[in-house]
Parts: sequence; C-alpha cells; structure tokens
Amino acid sequence: MVLVLVKKYPEINDDSLKFRIPNVRSNTIGSQMVCVAGARDSYSKSIVNDKPFSWDPDFLYDDRYDDASKVYQYLCESRKIEKELVDRMIAEHKLYQDDRNNCVFVGYDKNNNPRYALRVGTNPKYKFKGEVKGSDKAFAPSPRYHPKSKSVAVFESVIDALSYESMNSAEGLNTIALSGISSLGLDQYLKENPQTTSIILMLDNDEIGINASKVLASKYSEKGYNVMIHLPRKHKDWNEELVANANGERECFRADKSE
Repeated sequence: MVLVLVKKYPEINDDSLKFRIPNVRSNTIGSQMVCVAGARDSYSKSIVNDKPFSWDPDFLYDDRYDDASKVYQYLCESRKIEKELVDRMIAEHKLYQDDRNNCVFVGYDKNNNPRYALRVGTNPKYKFKGEVKGSDKAFAPSPRYHPKSKSVAVFESVIDALSYESMNSAEGLNTIALSGISSLGLDQYLKENPQTTSIILMLDNDEIGINASKVLASKYSEKGYNVMIHLPRKHKDWNEELVANANGERECFRADKSE
C-alpha cells in the first residue's frame, strides 16, 4: 500500500514526516529497469560517467540577456509564480533569460559548476521546451536548497516546484526538479546530501506521474528513507493548481534593467 496525500497543501517539515511506504514485491517493478508505458521518462540505475563534461560553448551564459522582463512576464503573469521566488532564482544564477527570450533553468554540481540547463519558451502561443546539449539529468535543478535540511520534495519540473512554493511555506524543505520522472537527479541529490531522511514525491497527478511515484516510493523506502506521495488536489500538476487558485489580482513587476 502506498500512502497518497491529497489534502490541501499541508506545510511539510521534518517532524511531520512519519510515514513509511511498505516494500513492494520485486516482481511488481522489476529488478533492472522500469519503463512506464508512454512515460515522460524512464528509470534506470545511475551510470557513472567519467568522461569530461563540457557545455556547448555557443550556449550557456554566452547568450544571457541583460533584461529578464520576458521571464518575469511569463512566470509571474502567465504561470502565477510569486515574483520573490523568481527574484531568488535569478540572484542564485539558477534562472536567466536568453537572447531569444527563453527561460533557462540551470542545475549545478556540488562544486557549483553548471551541469544541466533547460530552455522553456516564454511565448504562450508557441510552447517550447528543450534541454541544452550536454546536459546531465543527474544534476537536477534545485529551486530551494538548505545544506542542513533533512527533507526533499521532488517535482517533475522547476515550474511545478516554484508553483508549490508560491502556495505554501517551504521553509526548511529542499526542492529538486527531475525534468521528467527519471530518478537520476534524486539519486545524485541523495548522494551529495547524506543527511536526508525524508522524501516527498510530488509528481503529476496523472497515470504516468502516479505510477512513477509508486515505483520511486518502493525504491527509496527499501533504502530506508521515509517516503510520502503528495499529489495535486484537483489538477494534473502543481502549476495548474496554482493558476486555478489565482485570483488574477496579484502584482508581478517586471525586471527593471537599471537594477
């Protein structure tokens, strides 16, 4: 049995994580690899890559645009994310606007080297999303991080993580975005953060997300972690929840070039 939480946005802290996912029989999920039919991603054991990592020299940071107004307009006005969270992401160099007005979300390794980047288009009429060449999914973007936190909330996307934080206090809770449902980002996070004891799986509330949550819950509970599954209450993902609950009156100021 897997515990699925669907109550309205409880604040989560280390003391409240007292639930444990029972083990699932091995023949339910397989022993080597699990691929969810039609999934956004697949699960596999982490593979150590000893090859030197390098970014496409024509991309990361070279295309950074001084103005971030399109990023603010898209994330705050269209996606209803709190401006303060976008401010923080930009200040921590986890988000910038490129010269084609895309949002670029960046993930780092423990030495603060960029290892992953995802472009997301800001024009709502033309949906665009693409990983930067050379990106490593093991280094998942972490919108909120405290080195001493023992709990991590796991989302499919950075926008979902920021959406949840826009609706709730996430004080003391780390967040990561898998950019899909691959477990590589969570594996690397846990390797680099051995103090972690609790995992909250907050993937999409659809067939793929639910099945993926069950697989991940089994995997990490067997490793001794306290695991919870917390789904969006009414909609497919956390951003849809945020947009549905927005009253349309929240202010979002665009970035000022002079700042």
